[in-house]
Amino acid sequence: MGEVYMGGMRVTKRQWVVLALFGLFGQIAWMVENMYFNVFLYKTTTGGVQDIAIMVAASAIIATLATLFMGALSDRKGRRRILISVCYLLWGITTMAFSVINTANLQRFIPAAQVMTVAVILIIVMDCIMTFFGATANDAAFNSWVTDITDPSNRGAVEGMLSAMPLVALLIIFGLFDGLTKQGKWQVFFLLVGGLTSVVGLVGFFLIQDVPGLAKSNLNPLVNLARTFRPSMIKQNKNLYLTFTALSLAGISLQTYMPYFIIYIEQWLGIKNYAVLLGMVFVFSAVGSVLTGRLADKIGRGRMIFPALVLYLIGLIGLYFTRNLVPVIIWGIVMMTGNLTILMNLNSRVRDLTPPGQVGLFQGIRMMFTVLVPMTCGPFIGSIVTAGSPLMYEEFGVSKSVPTPMLFLAAAVSGVLIFLPVLLGRERTVRKGGA
Repeated sequence: MGEVYMGGMRVTKRQWVVLALFGLFGQIAWMVENMYFNVFLYKTTTGGVQDIAIMVAASAIIATLATLFMGALSDRKGRRRILISVCYLLWGITTMAFSVINTANLQRFIPAAQVMTVAVILIIVMDCIMTFFGATANDAAFNSWVTDITDPSNRGAVEGMLSAMPLVALLIIFGLFDGLTKQGKWQVFFLLVGGLTSVVGLVGFFLIQDVPGLAKSNLNPLVNLARTFRPSMIKQNKNLYLTFTALSLAGISLQTYMPYFIIYIEQWLGIKNYAVLLGMVFVFSAVGSVLTGRLADKIGRGRMIFPALVLYLIGLIGLYFTRNLVPVIIWGIVMMTGNLTILMNLNSRVRDLTPPGQVGLFQGIRMMFTVLVPMTCGPFIGSIVTAGSPLMYEEFGVSKSVPTPMLFLAAAVSGVLIFLPVLLGRERTVRKGGA
């Protein structure tokens, strides 16, 4: 492991297996949390878009805090394997716990008039608990491990594969599990997804190996965290923080429409079989992201970011004006390919610029910019835009606003702002390892 050749660090076959397995099943679990929990709340309770925004924001806060402190702890111990394995196991168990949240079970303990309110609150609280384990397992420990085993010579290829995993995960969910949600079989859905995630955690005990001689941080995690926001530290790592800012803007743009995407397709476009639409978009986007990742390693990531930004914005604008199935698929592919290429390039830069011995800590800082800010801003922007919707959806006697195409126009505004931090940090980053 960590074998050196002329091009830099070499990712071994065993490490590629870990990257694929934990990258994929981590994203399956996150996709269920990011998209299906919203639909679960929307369709099985009286919760509306405002409740979805609150749930997304609350889970973002928990995810950020978990990554900050557990990532710093993994730096201090110099170990990632135990955190990855144990927390993947618990991540799956807490996902399975959603299978018991339903009105029939709640009515055994709560008056009927309060069941829906309690159900909404319980789903949000359980989402936060599950998110703690997920963020510790994936964002704090696994992402730090990925940085440990890579260097600038191969991070584009690794990030290209990892950036495609959310789309591959959704294809698997649509192909194997989505029908369960359409049939209202949420209990089986959560048990299957959670059970598989826990099995992967058990496999991690035998498959994952910590990097020998990993640099450890001897500072107290709280002291180390405070240091990262000192003006001197920010100035010293200017390009890293500019990259964080670009990722934050990209995240706000994505989170403006993503929590409402399936609801938009079903309710506004009237496309009930959304699995076909999203499947086409995700397959072609995943292939494009892998190809652009390898290309970025060869020509330099700085040369890829601007075309990707333009592609993303064109796709968003195309989706704003499009209503029919085939054009939606085409513009969706353009939008998602641009988005994945942006994230691949920016995440690779973060790994290149992260100070040695503080990888876990800076995963937490990354979460502040890529999860906390986007997921507390983006969904509320989407909720505000949706509030003026001319269409309403009624469930359990409650009228709810249907998301509109304005989501994509609002996302494009945030997308345009990404150009500024990328331009400011471009020159020095390009000279560093071709990033």
